[in-house]
Amino acid sequence: MKPDWDKLAEEFPKAVFDVDCTADGKDLCEEVGVQGYPTIKHGDSSDKSALQAYEGGRDFSSLKKFAEENLAPNCGPDSMDACSGTEKELLEKFMKMEAKELESTHKALKKQLDGRQQKLMKRQRKLNDQLNEYEEDKGGHDDSKPPKGKEKQHAEKGAKFKKRKEKLDKEQEAVDQEKKAIKDEAETSGVRLMKVVIASRKSNKSGKTKTDL
Repeated sequence: MKPDWDKLAEEFPKAVFDVDCTADGKDLCEEVGVQGYPTIKHGDSSDKSALQAYEGGRDFSSLKKFAEENLAPNCGPDSMDACSGTEKELLEKFMKMEAKELESTHKALKKQLDGRQQKLMKRQRKLNDQLNEYEEDKGGHDDSKPPKGKEKQHAEKGAKFKKRKEKLDKEQEAVDQEKKAIKDEAETSGVRLMKVVIASRKSNKSGKTKTDL
């Protein structure tokens, strides 16, 4: 896959990047939920909680086709056509706000969302450790194959493992729900669009043309 990925990066230099999850990129990979390698995520990099896993083919033609169809301009002051109706309303609202008010609102909202994301990451790591511990403890236990003469003990042990797994699954469901809630709040609050407007104003103020959000 590496040669095809490098070729794709050459064709889309502003949209395709590598992250080493075993070195400097470890924290970022944990933040976006990377659990195996190689993993491909796509979406708006300014809203990491909204990045989605790529499930398509890993050959160059498949990767290029996906890139051509999905790496479209993000909604922003310079690309209003890329905005949905809701995004356009939020964008217009933020563009009317005074700079200090917008920056203050964005800072407070981002701090809140980042705090929730950090707590979620810590919760997920703890759960992953518990799942690994569960798998180690369970080992080769098989409910359908009890040792002769120890059927009762075997069944009791299996029941305990089942109860323990149900508890872990329930916690994973709660973590996934919180992850979705954070993503939904990020979208409805427009925190990414606030950042885009702030960056656009600074770029225009410095006399530069904004080309990549």
